[in-house]
Amino acid sequence: MSDDLTSYWTEGLCGDGAAILRDGVMIKIEEVVQTLNDYEHLRVLLCEGLDLCVRARKLDTQILEGNMADQGWTGTRSGTPWLWVQEQYDTDLADWEKRARNDIKMETK
Repeated sequence: MSDDLTSYWTEGLCGDGAAILRDGVMIKIEEVVQTLNDYEHLRVLLCEGLDLCVRARKLDTQILEGNMADQGWTGTRSGTPWLWVQEQYDTDLADWEKRARNDIKMETK
């Protein structure tokens, strides 16, 4: 069984050669190659998403004063460096989310 997001892949025989089946239907080798390339692209997106999760966890564990002290900014009240880190993370996350959502929509068509 499959839905819009999953497929069941099998192999079979066709004449003198092997056939690749997706949900019981034989597909052309060009489609197999394209699917593998699409999955590789999605794997890269997943890795980027996991990296963003690690960055978020680090941001969550840092409080403003602790971050400033770690960077040698003691004695100042400026939160600019920490705010820049947070803004850069938010920008990267929004970019990744946009690309991931676009690719997921493409994959489910």
